[in-house]
Formats: sequence, C-alpha cells, structure tokens
Amino acid sequence: MNFKISDCSIGYRAGSQTTVIASDIEMEIRSGELVSLIGANGCGKSTLIRTLAGLQPALGGSIQIDGCNLASMDRKMRAQKISVVLTDNISVPNTTVHDIVALGRFPYTNWYGTLSEHDEEIILQSIQTVGLQDFAYRNINTLSDGERQRVMIAKALAQDTPFILLDEPTAHLDVQNRIEVMNLLKKLTVSSNKAILLSTHELHLALNVSDSVWIMKKGQPLLSGTPRQMMENGEIAKAFNLSETQIAESFRF
Repeated sequence: MNFKISDCSIGYRAGSQTTVIASDIEMEIRSGELVSLIGANGCGKSTLIRTLAGLQPALGGSIQIDGCNLASMDRKMRAQKISVVLTDNISVPNTTVHDIVALGRFPYTNWYGTLSEHDEEIILQSIQTVGLQDFAYRNINTLSDGERQRVMIAKALAQDTPFILLDEPTAHLDVQNRIEVMNLLKKLTVSSNKAILLSTHELHLALNVSDSVWIMKKGQPLLSGTPRQMMENGEIAKAFNLSETQIAESFRF
C-alpha cells in the first residue's frame, strides 16, 4: 500500500472566502510504517488528518492510494481504504463494545447491515487484538477512557483498511494509557503491515515509537524524517522551542 500526497493544499472554503492552512505538501507513507504528525497547537494537524481522511476536500493537489485519487472515490470505496479514529470521546447509551466495533464492518455488509459469520470473526479478532476480549459485551459507558480508545482502534481494525488515521489518540488519557495506546499502534504496524498516521502532542512518545515524524509549522512547509534525523538537524527543537538537552531527554537511543 502506498499513500502519496502531491502538491497538496489544505484549509477551508466559506462562500468566496478561502483560508489556506498549509500548502505544497509532498509526503508518502508505506505499509508497515507508523508516522507521527507533530507540531504546536493550532498549526493545522487536525485539518490535515481530516483532509487525508476525505472528511473535507483538499484545496489543491492530489491525495492518492495505490495510484487512485481520493477525490474520485465514493464513500464505500474510501471506507475500504481508510479508517479514521477522531479525538471525540465516545459516549453512546445502551451500546456494547461489540456493537461499536461491528460498525467497522459497514463497508462490507448489505443494505440491512447484516453481519456474516466472517464479519463476526473479524469483529471478535479485532476486540482481542486490542486486549478487550473480556469486555466484548460490556456497555461502552462502563469502560475507562483508555479502554474506550482501544474500542475505537478495534473498530478501525474491523474496518480492515490498509491505512489508519488517528487524530490525537491519546488526548483524553493518563500517562500509562498514553504509553499503552502508542505501543499498541506500533505493534499493529508490525503485525498487520498497516500504514498508520497519527497526530499527537506527545513528543516523547512520538519520538520513541514512530518510524518517521512529520513536523507541521503554521505557514511553513511540512518536514519529514526519522526521529533521530529530526532531532539531530534541530528541526524538533525549533518547532517546539526546546533546547538540545530537552530534546535529548525525550528521545531514547
């Protein structure tokens, strides 16, 4: 799987008014890679994630998955290529973990949403992969924030896409759950050979689990490289206004 972004501009249109958040984006992600999108608050990370997910149109350029343009895909085809986990903390009354994860199978079911035996196998396997097999029929509202985030990752896994996008997946979690979720995502890239892109403000975790990082700065070109490269060339220090000592403390060689 190859996810390629070429000469892309992102932002918003409202009537005749266009607001450009970032432009000239040239990036690529391959199967088996975990990429962290980092940058200061308000730099446009969520806008980029939503654009790459097809939730809002790009202002220019192209986004391609295996040579197929995202803009030309219908909803079902896009849902078979990309699964998305957004920041929102889910709270649905009288809904079980199984019910939420089963929603990931919608691109493959019939008009009635009927689940086949194969669908059920994938749902239960996805729940097991995130370590929630003992909670499969628990009400979602009885789970902790960390467990709910695992449910949403399981839903993305059940969707069985080659590419997973996550917007601030650790935003509502305590330190231990942040570490567990990031380590889980890293394991998934290895075990499933999926490409995963996540936005995060957790610099320490991003530097230690990512294969590469994208640094986003408002009004400037997007930069990319391995965590080591970005640390050694000073780009991370500049992006977050940190000293070399502070950066070194965030990165475990």
